[in-house]
Amino acid sequence: MTLINNIMKFELNKEKIDIFNIRLIFIYLGMLMLPRLFSDLLNKCLVSIFLYSIYAIMFVPLLYVVIYNIKNKYQKYTLDILLLTIYVVFCFISVIFSNNPYYSFLGTIIRHDGFISLIIYYFLYINARNIKNEKHVETIMNVLFIYAIISTIFALINVYIPATSILYLKAFKNMGYGLQGNPNFYATYTLLFTLIGLYKCLFQEHTKFHVFATIFIFVGLILSNSTGPFLTFAFLFLILMVYIIIKRKYLFSKIVIWSFIFLFLFITIECSSICINKYLYHIEIEDRTTLLDDISDASKLIFNKFVNNNITNQINNTNPNLDEITSNRITIWKDTYNEVIKKHVWFGVGIDNLSMYKLIYKNGEKVNMVYIDKAHNIYINMIAETGIISFLVYIAWMIYYHVKAIKSKKSIVYLLLFAIIGYNIQGFFNINVIYVVPYYYILVGMMLGLSEVDQIETRKH
Repeated sequence: MTLINNIMKFELNKEKIDIFNIRLIFIYLGMLMLPRLFSDLLNKCLVSIFLYSIYAIMFVPLLYVVIYNIKNKYQKYTLDILLLTIYVVFCFISVIFSNNPYYSFLGTIIRHDGFISLIIYYFLYINARNIKNEKHVETIMNVLFIYAIISTIFALINVYIPATSILYLKAFKNMGYGLQGNPNFYATYTLLFTLIGLYKCLFQEHTKFHVFATIFIFVGLILSNSTGPFLTFAFLFLILMVYIIIKRKYLFSKIVIWSFIFLFLFITIECSSICINKYLYHIEIEDRTTLLDDISDASKLIFNKFVNNNITNQINNTNPNLDEITSNRITIWKDTYNEVIKKHVWFGVGIDNLSMYKLIYKNGEKVNMVYIDKAHNIYINMIAETGIISFLVYIAWMIYYHVKAIKSKKSIVYLLLFAIIGYNIQGFFNINVIYVVPYYYILVGMMLGLSEVDQIETRKH
């Protein structure tokens, strides 16, 4: 009875709540891998049932931890909490004014990315912000590495095993999608943990497990054949290399070794996945479904634009253009701005309602277009669905946590920031999705929690 009374009165030991909080994160992220697993293995549409069941199971425990920390004054009302709360409020307003409030609240049957998902992310962020013990954060990161390894094993099956043996479906032919259900989503996921692993192996104490995990998860990034996240990784890797050459010359040999490892893996995995699917399984490899195709086309575009402009003008029809290389993303961005944002600038069309609006517009104009349910850009998509005010509040929140992290002196904070910057950059080509964005909010929350501890320690000294 005493235990039950303590639970009901929110009087449990803080240490027990912290452990419970960490286990909730493990359970939630672990369960989030199940919907696509069973969907692919059984070829049944179980995703919606699984996801809403997860929300129902996790809502009360996550809320309990939030209330506990507020009641016992462990939760501080900092600017980031205020900004994110305002963002959630404006998102709710967009639900009220949406074309379909029901779908906006629960999410569409394709994306399941409604307001209820945002509330879960909000709870995860607040609770992760109260994880201020470095050892706890390290434990969380190690478990998340294991999750990423499991997902990458599934991506290897996606790409290298024929559909009739293990998978009932081979949804994306030569493209790996892990347990995230889509190559772009999976690429964003692997980008996060490849960056975390690389930073740890270069600048922090690490084990053979971290080296293995980084290499193995990078294989997943290649298997996804998603250009945006891959080029984001390449860009940040070059930035890291320049930084080491200028500031940390003693690490130069390490970065060179990692360069050769990544290059070897890229050539081996990319070529083997194409050859096996094309020549062994006789699967047609479509244009721009491989990194090699995209990189080759991008190189041609740059060469023709800056080096060989005259020839380009003569054979313009045979050369790839930027819109084709980006899978028509530029057209999607322009169309979203002209036909959605301009007409719904303040509160948007409602969370996860962009697909319905686009379909209504395109059908009305009788234009034969591929079904598009997202803007394929986190920031444009946010403005289109929730409006300019919520977008500006979100950007203010982003600026706040970047500034706080940069001011920190903790290496683990920089590690988390490095991965988060990668996520934000790839966001110009991808969207927030339910299988990846919880990791983002958890990482940002832990980063700010550790930054706060760092500031308190600095004031004491």
